[in-house]
Amino acid sequence: MKKVSVKTIFPALILAGAVSNVFAAGFAISEQSVKGLGSAFSGGAASADDASTVWYNPAGMTRFSGTHISAALHGIFPNADYTDTGSILNPGLTGGTPVPLTGKNFDSAKNAIVPNFYMTHSINDRISVGFGMNAPFGLVTDHDGDWIGRYHALRSDVATVNLNPSVAFKVNDRFSVGIGFSAQYIDVKLSQSVDMSAACLSAASKGLVPLSTCAGLGLTTPGNPATDAQSRLEGSDWSFGYNIGFLFEPMEGTRFGLHYRSHIKHNLDGAVEFFHSSPATAGFAAAAGLVNQPASAGLDLPESVSVSGFHQINSRWSVQGDITWMKWNRFNELAITFANGRDSVTPEQWDNTLRYAVGTTFAMNDKFTLRGGIAFDETPIPNKELRTPRIADQDRIWVAIGGTYHVSDTISLDLGYTHIFVDDPQIDYVSNFPSTPHFEDSSLLKGTYDASVDIFSVQANIEF
Repeated sequence: MKKVSVKTIFPALILAGAVSNVFAAGFAISEQSVKGLGSAFSGGAASADDASTVWYNPAGMTRFSGTHISAALHGIFPNADYTDTGSILNPGLTGGTPVPLTGKNFDSAKNAIVPNFYMTHSINDRISVGFGMNAPFGLVTDHDGDWIGRYHALRSDVATVNLNPSVAFKVNDRFSVGIGFSAQYIDVKLSQSVDMSAACLSAASKGLVPLSTCAGLGLTTPGNPATDAQSRLEGSDWSFGYNIGFLFEPMEGTRFGLHYRSHIKHNLDGAVEFFHSSPATAGFAAAAGLVNQPASAGLDLPESVSVSGFHQINSRWSVQGDITWMKWNRFNELAITFANGRDSVTPEQWDNTLRYAVGTTFAMNDKFTLRGGIAFDETPIPNKELRTPRIADQDRIWVAIGGTYHVSDTISLDLGYTHIFVDDPQIDYVSNFPSTPHFEDSSLLKGTYDASVDIFSVQANIEF
């Protein structure tokens, strides 16, 4: 897959877990708590109302006595209908004649289930420990081989698992501090089509092969799915990070939280494989350097800082707010290394982002609690020229509702629903194919997505 395929494949690492590319800005998975979901995650680092505080702010563990367990499932149902507005092959970058790309429009978004699990335990009245297991980043999109953007992306399947043991210390009645350690695994499987006709004709135009060779192999029609090859890239890695949080309660019922989560640098090792429509095209691919081989890439997942507030107005009503910053500009470029020494560097130029959320909670009675919230989530992608079909990301607004039913004094169930309104992403992205001196064609994907997301979540909480 050389530069030809990795340039458009690896940007998919911008999402991780097992979800679509339209439900969270960039590729972070926000869905780490159902109570949080019901208020658009407006409590963040200050609410500390269940064991998921292990993730949002470990200092909040000092608010609990005994052992608390929270386990959740989030059903994510995205929509990302693509409409093409003029995609072409070789749009003038190499002096060739533009060829309109043909193929289907497509809804690449895939439904997914995202789980998380948290547990806290108080050692004494000052020290608590906890453990969390979740998927903080994720992506699954899938396209048929005849969709119009096949030279940019077919399947993208990126998953992370984060293991997060934590400890918290209550300095005094008003101030607590917590710290955690993260061991994070990432696994990537990505594929796309390779236009073998364009490759052969490009080589012929440079005098590297006779034009009759392309004719003899049937490689004379750029953009023909019947003569496409397919590249598949796989890679994985374990890496490590940390998080630290502070919780301050100046008066009873009012809390402020500050939480920092470090970036995690992954060095993915794996391989690229090519699959061909015929032995003849496989022979040409070998001559062009499109051969199975080891590959590796570095990926920095961003650090984040959350500042949150919580205030109990009276026995029934409370309000909360959160601002979360993510350092997405770590994804400035993507460098891929191949065993044959033909490396690739792709500019990404992402921006840092802010997420703003406010919400409220209403205790109807001893059994039922209702909550709601709204959030604005910025995209890190600066413009349509840097947006790809693997990450069709754009600014979004969250509208969320939720509730808790207390089954008993020690067992409760949470439900949450969120609808995400996504500002329709536009793509005007050129993928260059400089994998070898023979292969210098490009593909312009130009279109618009009609995107939105629905999320339904359920969580069980037990304390003893």
